[in-house]
Amino acid sequence: MRILLYVSQLVKCAQKTYVLLIFLYVMFPIYGTHISELSYDVVQNICKYIDCWQDINNFGFTCRYFDELVTKFEKPIFVNCCLKRETTQSCNDFLKSIFHLLQRIVQRQGYNPIFLTLAHNELSEDVPAFHNFITSCIESDVKQYLFELNIGMNGIVDLPQNFNQLHALQLLQIHACSYIYGDLGPSLQQEALELISTMTWLQELNISNNKISKLPESFSNLVNLRRCFLSFNNLTAKSLSLCSTFKNLQTLHICGNALTLEAVFRVLPHWPEIKKVEAAYIERGNMGSVEQQVFESISPEVEITVAYHSKYKCHINHAGNLVL
Repeated sequence: MRILLYVSQLVKCAQKTYVLLIFLYVMFPIYGTHISELSYDVVQNICKYIDCWQDINNFGFTCRYFDELVTKFEKPIFVNCCLKRETTQSCNDFLKSIFHLLQRIVQRQGYNPIFLTLAHNELSEDVPAFHNFITSCIESDVKQYLFELNIGMNGIVDLPQNFNQLHALQLLQIHACSYIYGDLGPSLQQEALELISTMTWLQELNISNNKISKLPESFSNLVNLRRCFLSFNNLTAKSLSLCSTFKNLQTLHICGNALTLEAVFRVLPHWPEIKKVEAAYIERGNMGSVEQQVFESISPEVEITVAYHSKYKCHINHAGNLVL
């Protein structure tokens, strides 16, 4: 009876791609032992979101492989739920489903780092639901394994006060917050930037396209950043100077801001590990005023890309010369 109940429920929620799952459940007990450990809600959610789990895709769309993957010690799990909230689904139900899946991963005790993408789901429609989701992660073991969180293009411009309790988080993306509002949309709030600035363990931060006019002084505390994406805001040279403390910085995107290439070059010597700078769509400034020792202190391996026109790019070598 239990098998028939599961089969009837799965038929209702599964697409043709998952017919194999039902077939294996009925025909092979060895597969059934894996699936029967799962609640119906979890099985339903797996069927719904499994096409977004790139590693599981490679193993054939079955719960057996779901179990095998998340019990593989320290195997990273990529949960890509970008654009996955249905128009008829509430933010609250959507986020509860995601949290249920995260719990399932953690409960397998495989110490699997989780890389979670929730971008482009219009989560700003129910900000309290998003805050509750973050709180649920923090109050559970999920917070120990959440390594990446991408909440860009959702219209979220502020963060819950407990957000900085996600101590395992290494990669944070909150880009294009006002995307769903158009040009008149709000900017990422200073309170949110100050909260992010307390997360000194972050290694990658993307706050591009957020209409940010200035960074808080505390932003300089993010000394462990290796990759920083600040493009297409309204940042000035003063804000860029706050990044001079990022001694481990390897990649910087600073395109489309209210500063000059001259200002970028003056900060470059503070980043001994820098490898790549994207500085498109900013003014050149008075490059002639930059001291020669500044150019000499920059490694010839550093690539600075400037796009003055959409048809071509040019590179600036360590001697300050444009190379087409």
